[in-house]
Amino acid sequence: MFSDDYYRNHDYLKNYFIEQDIPFYSVPPPPPRQPDAKSDFAMTDKYYGTLSDAANSSGGTIYKMEEQLDHTHTRRIEELESMPRRTLDSVWWPFVQHGLVQKDSDVMVIDSAHGDFFSTFNSSPPDSKSLLAPKFDGESHIN
Repeated sequence: MFSDDYYRNHDYLKNYFIEQDIPFYSVPPPPPRQPDAKSDFAMTDKYYGTLSDAANSSGGTIYKMEEQLDHTHTRRIEELESMPRRTLDSVWWPFVQHGLVQKDSDVMVIDSAHGDFFSTFNSSPPDSKSLLAPKFDGESHIN
């Protein structure tokens, strides 16, 4: 969130999110737009340079935010990778022949859904581009 000395929403929201045990970070707002492109570029470049310098320091806001995002992403991938085994150990599928579902690779892990599609997790994607692949959910589509 951008910090703002006038409204100070970042102070209020920081306290709220901390009470909810949700990480919160604020950065200074970008500089106002300059009338000519050259000075606008210089001001924006200086602003991002300041944020980048903070990223290189272990105490900087950007560094802490990047570290938090990396940690959260790693935890999410670990959860998705362990889901097939946990599912095989604890779920009973009443309409499935259990002889057909024995290995981790037999379990389709659904990460999220939106509209007529859901995203499935694949720990070793064939194209190495994404761990998630969209799948059409034909059962959710009702005319």
